[in-house]
Amino acid sequence: MTGEATSSEKKSYLLGILLGSFLIGLPYALGFNWKCLIVFLVLIGPVSFIGAYLGLPISAALGAYLGYYGVKEYNAYVAD
Repeated sequence: MTGEATSSEKKSYLLGILLGSFLIGLPYALGFNWKCLIVFLVLIGPVSFIGAYLGLPISAALGAYLGYYGVKEYNAYVAD
């Protein structure tokens, strides 16, 4: 594999948003590495707390946003 990014390496925004709604989109969006594991473990507590007290739709919306943002950052990194 060369150092160049191809379109097959880019991740799908839609899949990141859908999986992010269930908080499993964060590992998909950030890539499966140590940084992703740390971010996932740090965010699972606060997002679960928000979901428990403010409702599941807010938690799902926050997860979907984080999934979208992670995919956007990953695709920007791969494109460079």
